[in-house]
Amino acid sequence: MSVFVYGSLLAPEVLQVLLGRKPQSKTAVLSGYQRFAIKGRPYPAIVKAVDCCVYGQVFDCLTVSERKVFDLFEGDAYNLTPVQVKLEENGETAAAQVYVYVEHTQDLCGEWDYESFRQISLKDYVEMCKEFMKEIDSDISQIMDRRHN
Repeated sequence: MSVFVYGSLLAPEVLQVLLGRKPQSKTAVLSGYQRFAIKGRPYPAIVKAVDCCVYGQVFDCLTVSERKVFDLFEGDAYNLTPVQVKLEENGETAAAQVYVYVEHTQDLCGEWDYESFRQISLKDYVEMCKEFMKEIDSDISQIMDRRHN
């Protein structure tokens, strides 16, 4: 199933670190949700909101292991939720899944801005992503070692 992204996963630099590539994507709109900044964090959250919409990208061609990386990266603060998005290129509706924020909604504060993220936080965020990938690579290696012993 397709994945709709709306925050830090829009950045090609982040995708390159997490997936080793930038998957093909389509611009889309998700209605019924609103994107927020989270206090003290560089990445955003979306929550249900009437009469609001979120612009983002839809990835159609993620592998199972790439989806697993996204799941681990988003963690317990987000639930993968089935949604319908409207594709910008043709106006058609498409099924997708999106990571919806489920933690402390009192920490949501104003609109999150992608360009500000790129200017202020991207460099450090990419470094954090590199560390994350080292950690999960190590975890995966340990699991594989246990299976072989």
